[in-house]
Amino acid sequence: VLAANNLGREAYDNFLDHTYLGDRKTTIRQYLASAGAGIMEEEPPDALKHR
Repeated sequence: VLAANNLGREAYDNFLDHTYLGDRKTTIRQYLASAGAGIMEEEPPDALKHR
């Protein structure tokens, strides 16, 4: 999601609307609008912070 956001608004919107979860029904936008929004605010584990 962060990488798509860095590509510009059109690419970001396309990614959110045309990329699906494993259920093949829920888009990333739908997931983030529901219970998934908190994942974008979480800090990564210490081992991954400085990659």
